[in-house]
Amino acid sequence: MRVFAKLLFLVIGLYYLNLVNGKCIRDACKRKEYTPIKGYYHEGKVLIVYDNVPLRFCIVRCRTYLECRSFNMKWITPSRTFGTCTLLEEVIVTSQETGGIYDENYTHYHWCPRNMVYFSTRGVCLTNKTNVDWYEGGQFCKDIYPDAHLIDIKSEQEQMAYKEILDSLNSSAIWTSAKRPEGGEVHELYWTNSGDPMSYEYWGLGQPYRGSNTADCVLMRKLYSYRWDDADCVSKIHTALCEW
Repeated sequence: MRVFAKLLFLVIGLYYLNLVNGKCIRDACKRKEYTPIKGYYHEGKVLIVYDNVPLRFCIVRCRTYLECRSFNMKWITPSRTFGTCTLLEEVIVTSQETGGIYDENYTHYHWCPRNMVYFSTRGVCLTNKTNVDWYEGGQFCKDIYPDAHLIDIKSEQEQMAYKEILDSLNSSAIWTSAKRPEGGEVHELYWTNSGDPMSYEYWGLGQPYRGSNTADCVLMRKLYSYRWDDADCVSKIHTALCEW
């Protein structure tokens, strides 16, 4: 009985140690460190609130709560080690433009999946893989994280943001999620992630052209001053850019 009690105490102790120190439990290893946005919080969809807890506790609870993507800490100690932790679903705050509310007593934290990096201009997590076709690129995104996908470009602001990214990559073109349905007309394109028809467009001269029966996937091409081109979906010379 004493041996069992000691083992039980050891297991509980190790679990608590993991919780406090932020080591990997459940899906924690799939996520990266949190990025703090000081002086902001967000009134997003609240998952759960913890009072008077250390920051590390809040980080690990968000890691192990599958729906949690970010959290607010309202500090209750001058050293900012303890506070009220509010776990949030699908919220990233970088400024007032992205829904943040300024308050010097708060810090907002968000995370990206492992192998993805945070891109503040778009407020998303990104990663890329070279020399893949459109289908392989989409699968690569899903392998990184189930909700990640090839990029959508639905506004001029997003176009300019991804132009900046493409300019920094050693690649001549990046795949977007846009595609024609099988047997679709030349201008019949949609964003496969959402199913939305293409409303914003930024085509290169003479595009879309559909030079072959499989040229149904859309990419952003440096040669065309970052404008779009419909290309062969099975071409393996382009880069997949994934966002989440």
